[in-house]
Amino acid sequence: FICIRKQWILIAAILFWVAYVFVHSMQSVLIDRYTVPVIWLTLFITAYGIKSAWQVACQYTGKLAANCILVPAVIIALIWIIQLWPAVSKTADVCPASRTAVYAGLLLLGVFFIAKYFLLTPQHRLRDIGIFICFGLFIVSNQFALAFRLGKGDTDIEFKQLAAWYTQHCKHGEKLATTMSTVVSLFLPSEQKPYIIHTSGIPGQNLMEFAEVCKRSKIAYVAWDSRLGLVPNDFYYKSWGLAKIHPLGSGKDVGPFKFIQKIEASQRRYLYLYRLDPSLLPNP
Repeated sequence: FICIRKQWILIAAILFWVAYVFVHSMQSVLIDRYTVPVIWLTLFITAYGIKSAWQVACQYTGKLAANCILVPAVIIALIWIIQLWPAVSKTADVCPASRTAVYAGLLLLGVFFIAKYFLLTPQHRLRDIGIFICFGLFIVSNQFALAFRLGKGDTDIEFKQLAAWYTQHCKHGEKLATTMSTVVSLFLPSEQKPYIIHTSGIPGQNLMEFAEVCKRSKIAYVAWDSRLGLVPNDFYYKSWGLAKIHPLGSGKDVGPFKFIQKIEASQRRYLYLYRLDPSLLPNP
């Protein structure tokens, strides 16, 4: 309360943060990307809180008491960095490109620290060293999440291959339905993007009703993917009604859908491509 009183902008930011977190915590499914819009705000409030707490501690107890808090924290951070550092090189097996982010981040941090220390008048040396070490811990510890997030660049690569297939084989105006329409569209020229349709936007209670809507919407191709097709209990599987195209997971001709080919990224990640044959649908 001492830190935020009369800080109306900060109070407004905290109220927004609380409301955002409350609304999203009430959802039936929580995904890490939902937190992305407020991560910066969380860090800002946290940093401001640490800074204000430090100022309050210095004001009421003097620098000695504040340093008694800073020194153990810096020692713990330094020990943590030393323990984590040997594992940093091993992240190259998961993501070869991400390891350089650690070295670049530490290098920039070191340059900033040296520039501040030698070019500007150092007034709070112990505090600056503590901040430098703590930021170093942030950079090193973040490497592990970063490496697993980036991987080797092959995340959802089967949909990139699907985009390449569409560009090479489909005529202008032929539509393709897939659960990752946004990803596929990223790799297509602008004139082809409107013809990539999300599967969830095609109604129907079963495969035949789905096929009828595809016929009316002039959707020529459907891509069944193992990413969601093999997890019937997944939230998106249910909310997008993917049970209606479950038969397409067979990898062979099904009703009016003619199997074309399999696009495989790994043993568990692959696509089955189908072409709709309207002549095999019953006449209305």
